[in-house]
Amino acid sequence: MPHIAVIGSRSPKARLGIAAIYAVLLLGAITTVYPFLLMVATGMKGQNDYNDFTPGALVPRYLYDDAALFQKYAEDKYANNLDDTNAAYNTAFPEPKSIVPPKENADPALLTSWADFQKTLPAAERKTGFGEHDGAPSLLLLRYRAWLRARFGDDIVSLNKAYTEESVGFDTVAPPFERTALRDWKPELTKPKVRDWYEFRKTLPDHMLVTRTADPAYRAWLRQDVYEESLPALNAAWGTTYTDWSQIILPRTAIGNTEQRNDWMTFVIRKLPVDMVTTDNPATASSTVGVISLLAANTPENRWRALPDVPDDAAPPQAQLDREYVQTHKDDLRRDFASRNFRTVFDYIFLHGSAVPNTIVFCVLAIVSAVIVNPLCAYALSRYPLPYAYQVLLFLLATMAFPAEVAMIPNFLLLRDLGMLNTFWALILPGIANGFAIFLLKGFFDSLPKELYEAAILDGATEIGMFRTITVPLSLPIFSVIALNAFTASYGAFLFAMVVCQDPKMWTLMVWLYDLQATAPQYVIMAALTLAALPTLIIFMFAQKIIMRGIILPSFK
Repeated sequence: MPHIAVIGSRSPKARLGIAAIYAVLLLGAITTVYPFLLMVATGMKGQNDYNDFTPGALVPRYLYDDAALFQKYAEDKYANNLDDTNAAYNTAFPEPKSIVPPKENADPALLTSWADFQKTLPAAERKTGFGEHDGAPSLLLLRYRAWLRARFGDDIVSLNKAYTEESVGFDTVAPPFERTALRDWKPELTKPKVRDWYEFRKTLPDHMLVTRTADPAYRAWLRQDVYEESLPALNAAWGTTYTDWSQIILPRTAIGNTEQRNDWMTFVIRKLPVDMVTTDNPATASSTVGVISLLAANTPENRWRALPDVPDDAAPPQAQLDREYVQTHKDDLRRDFASRNFRTVFDYIFLHGSAVPNTIVFCVLAIVSAVIVNPLCAYALSRYPLPYAYQVLLFLLATMAFPAEVAMIPNFLLLRDLGMLNTFWALILPGIANGFAIFLLKGFFDSLPKELYEAAILDGATEIGMFRTITVPLSLPIFSVIALNAFTASYGAFLFAMVVCQDPKMWTLMVWLYDLQATAPQYVIMAALTLAALPTLIIFMFAQKIIMRGIILPSFK
């Protein structure tokens, strides 16, 4: 029966009151849903945009803004390394958030020439992009570890034996270091891991490799070590008219006046990677002795400039090449960026120990024990009114006055003495009976019609029979509430579960996610929390009517 009559609800005051109630409920819904949506949005972001809380933050900008997508692609490809980004793009961006796609269009022939030329370079002159940075999920690592699983048949023992390592799982295997910044670095192909790494690199698409150019290093050395950020001083010494540092390139041979040639020779001899230096006199490769003209800076960009139809002063159009890739693959990139954190967490959950099976077993046992032990205790207190029944209820409710942390150490010591640590018994037994659940169930059982039990007794029913055929069918809504409470308590438990089950093989989902938070960045943690919240959200969405019946029916009775 409605509280407001149909006729009365038509009055302006009644309608205003109903509208106010709905407004308050809508506001409450928004305050509940908005933080969850913000958490989902943060889980879709990365290192440079995860703390973007502008009004449009619920939708990451890269999902609808191509410039933001290019910025995110550059962050991902160059591992959020501003020096590498500026080196590749021939720019001087002051921070990763300032990266923007190039405005000018490169000559299509020049763009194609640079793209095709890079494919011909040896592996030593190209390093892998999309590496790990700031704890962010790395596309390179995801592909590398998947390749290793296929290579070793998902057997980490075989990998450790082949590589002489002690990795606990494939998700902890790191690739060999590519120290391309060192002048005399060469890959150690005698090591099995390095050989396999270069075999894996052959499977990578071309856009995942970054060419090791020398022009940016030459400019940085001149600006920082020689002329101390003074471009006029360089122009005065060289007799040039450069207006920007980006105009300077490392020519293949010494040109210009004496000062310019001396600077060129010093850089080539002391700073340029050895494999990019060619000479007819080996002595000139490591000292200032010899004839300058015998030296040559055989860098990738100089070899590219030597091609027909490529200007001698052309800068590699890598920024335009990346922009073209982003434009032609923007839908795939957006899907990858939006889901990568969630895929990383999902893989982490299912590849670590037995988190999912342990959590399922724990939740099932918690629910089953809650709907057996608590109802039996409440039924006994309801059916057999003892003189001290209220004292018993008071004692049960008194347990709610103490935080669970107070009983944690005594419970741990008792379970240790009983030899139950690292078992499901340790997870279930301490919370098998709940004072509030017993109190709630007893109140509900007291409201059930006594006549039903009297008729059942006349028919010769036993107490167990009456509990099964009368009490349980009439109490399904409140049983559902008890089961849901048991599920949320067991599913969300991590502190006590971590204390009594310290063996990682017995860790539940929440313990693994807590362990993940120690190393993962905030946006990955948000993705983990979102995935962890989904089971509870789905269950509550489909159990709303049951929950409402469990709340409303006791008040009516």
